[in-house]
Amino acid sequence: MKAAVFLKWLSELVAVSYAAQIPLTSNSSLTTGIKTENLKDGAAEFKCFITPQFSALVNLTLEATKTPGLSLGIVQVVSHTNDVQTEFGTWGTMSGDGDEMMQETMFDIGSCSKAFLATAMGILMEDYAQGKNVTPLPDGLGSFAWKTKVQDLFPGDDSEWKLKDDWASQKVNIRDMLTHVSGLPRHDLSYGPSDALIDLVRKLRYLRPQFELREQ
Repeated sequence: MKAAVFLKWLSELVAVSYAAQIPLTSNSSLTTGIKTENLKDGAAEFKCFITPQFSALVNLTLEATKTPGLSLGIVQVVSHTNDVQTEFGTWGTMSGDGDEMMQETMFDIGSCSKAFLATAMGILMEDYAQGKNVTPLPDGLGSFAWKTKVQDLFPGDDSEWKLKDDWASQKVNIRDMLTHVSGLPRHDLSYGPSDALIDLVRKLRYLRPQFELREQ
């Protein structure tokens, strides 16, 4: 079963476990934790989504997809009170030696980080627009938005920012970078785990583009 199908299936398990309350059983162990924050008098009651029935469905899914282990976090927030409850569940193993999955188990999430980056950028832009973030922007930059040019974030003649294509270097904006229309291909061998973030920026000037900016 492909990963996308598995994730879709998993996203439906929460609803199924509540709507059906199917009395399933499983031999696999479940580790759970519930943490509640910012609760006030009269706070809303939270439902627990990681139930024994839900756990049994997850275990069946792991078995059907031959997935060794899974870690899951669910965050519930009441918008008008800011009450927060988080649930954590782990199933299966995290290594070939049979070590059990833990809440602290680290995952290589790959391109899932792109969604986190885009979300974080959007939140930061909204904070600037609403005046919540007052960190000074580079000189000459009046706002921070999707159309902000990358070169304006790295001002100066000795800027670390530069692409091999001078026109693209001057015109590319944040939206172009996040939507992969800068013209650069993957260049997977151009970086490694020991590189600092600024090193990755400095290397861009040596990477040959495959297309013109916004060509595709």
